[in-house]
Amino acid sequence: MIKHAEIKTYQDVVARREGYKAKHREAIAESGLTREDADAILDEWRTFDNAAQWDVLMDTDLPFSRALSAHTAFYALDQMADLHDIFLGKARYLICDEGLELVSPAAFVPADNVWMLTGKPDVMIQSDTLPKHMPGLVAYDLEAAAV
Repeated sequence: MIKHAEIKTYQDVVARREGYKAKHREAIAESGLTREDADAILDEWRTFDNAAQWDVLMDTDLPFSRALSAHTAFYALDQMADLHDIFLGKARYLICDEGLELVSPAAFVPADNVWMLTGKPDVMIQSDTLPKHMPGLVAYDLEAAAV
C-alpha cells in the first residue's frame, strides 16, 4: 500500500496533484511515444482474449509495455480534475444539490479528505450539523466517507 503524506492545507492538495502529474508526464517522456503512437501500438494487440497471451506479451514485448505505460499515463492525466473543482473536507457534512455524487479525485484517496462533486453544484455547504429540512439537497458524511 502506498503511504500518502497527510493533506492539511490547499497547498498540500496542489503539491500532491502536481507530483501526480509529474509522475505521469515522466512515464510519457520515458516511453518516447505520442498518444497516437501508443494507441496505434495497443490497437495491434487488442485481439488477445487469453490471459496467458497478455502475460507473455507484458514480459516479452517492450514496445507494447511502453505503449501501455504511455496510454495509462495519458489516461491518468485526462482524468485529473481542475483545481477549482477540488475541495478539502473541513466539516462533518457536505450539503449539496441532489443528483451530484461525492468522489475522491485522481491522485487522492478517501482518507486524504480531498473531494470533488460529479457536477457543478448550485449549493455546496460544509457544516458540522444538519438542518432539519433540506428540500432538493443531499448531505454526505465526510468523516464516514474518509474512512
